[in-house]
Amino acid sequence: MNRRRVLAVVTIAAVGALGLTGCQQGPDTAAYVGDARLTTAQVDGMVKEFTTAQKSKDDKVAQAGLRTQIVSSWVIGQLGKDLVSEGKLPPAQVDVAASAEQFGLAENSQLTRIIAEFKAYQAVIVKAPAVQPTDADYSEVLAQAVKLKAIPEAAQIADMRKALPPATLASALGVKQLLLGAQARHTTDVNPMFGPIAYGVLQLQNGAGSLVQVPLGATRSAVTDLPVVEPGPLG
Repeated sequence: MNRRRVLAVVTIAAVGALGLTGCQQGPDTAAYVGDARLTTAQVDGMVKEFTTAQKSKDDKVAQAGLRTQIVSSWVIGQLGKDLVSEGKLPPAQVDVAASAEQFGLAENSQLTRIIAEFKAYQAVIVKAPAVQPTDADYSEVLAQAVKLKAIPEAAQIADMRKALPPATLASALGVKQLLLGAQARHTTDVNPMFGPIAYGVLQLQNGAGSLVQVPLGATRSAVTDLPVVEPGPLG
């Protein structure tokens, strides 16, 4: 089978996104990671702050996506902090000034801090120790690739192995294992109002989707297929 037909080139990418469940701390909680908590009121305020800074129109769909991105960025940042403090990742370089300049926000803004921390921790999360893929892992990725129409339905695991080098998949699986482990140690949940999404780890370069993704939240073990939010205004 022609390799170019089999699969588009894939890259490790940390695209912020979140899994979901019913948030155990009430409707006023947008998300929590361990003892850290983000409220829906804070999210609403940050959406207003961002749209004002960007002079964005009152687009309900765009604002819904922005709300989800804020929450997802916060969660990944919190998990990243925990992983660094546990010595499982190297220190991250948080550049608040750069994020403030990029988006026209105040340096002391909570939103600026969330964006800066997300960018910093997603950069070190990809340094997770690799996990060597099994046939089961390749079978799962093959099914996802077929679903995304990135590979012909007739493709076999052997084709997938040729198209996706073990070292590349091993890196993605390492990130997945790292984040799932962090959730096991630091209870993570997201309010259902922010929708069922996932943290995309191994992205197709054409933006068609993610071959490896990490559902976050209390029901992550029960969820096998969550849509991945595409990079938006905070990316």
